[in-house]
Amino acid sequence: MKRAFLVAVILIASVTITFAQDTIFTKDKQELTVKIVEQTNKLIKYQMIDYEGGPTLSMKKHRIEKVKYQNGYIDLMGNQNPRYYRPIGISVGLTASVLDEYGFYIVNLDYFVTPQIDLQFNIGSEIEGGSYYSVGSKFHFNRNYSTTKFTPYTGLLVGTDTGDLFVQIPLGVNYLGKKGFNASLSINEMFFPEHSWQETMLEITLGWKFRM
Repeated sequence: MKRAFLVAVILIASVTITFAQDTIFTKDKQELTVKIVEQTNKLIKYQMIDYEGGPTLSMKKHRIEKVKYQNGYIDLMGNQNPRYYRPIGISVGLTASVLDEYGFYIVNLDYFVTPQIDLQFNIGSEIEGGSYYSVGSKFHFNRNYSTTKFTPYTGLLVGTDTGDLFVQIPLGVNYLGKKGFNASLSINEMFFPEHSWQETMLEITLGWKFRM
């Protein structure tokens, strides 16, 4: 009886070990049955299940679509949200007053710290001459694994327009395609505290987002 019980325990343990495996799904449609041993910011390190005692291999995360762990949990690796794997961008655009001829051309550099928080630096030139600089952050209303290409956003930027300090509050919508095309349209309230002056601006930018 004890021997039969021992055999049953060994069989159950063997079945458990057999199915204690992870699966890596790559973007080129491969499925790798592995045992994941470590994750870093850029790599997944693993061993092949059918190669006992084999070496530890690694794969860059940007090649992976998702990982299914032995307990059934699926890690999407952030791949559903293009703002996760294309965080760095450059855009050009035009900002113009909705009431008069005031406006400027801009070049925008930005970086998504998370799919929600976008840090930005802008440099430009007024249409009638003069320089423009601003820096700040925009908050995008989306989730870490969102598949939505359009996201509304708001934010806060500070800068100078030909030496005049201003505070800018944008309210707009951003489009980011999975191939990297990036476009934004927004209404911006600009406050010039030194002159007690306020301007409502319409801004459009077009550009590209890049992978890390």
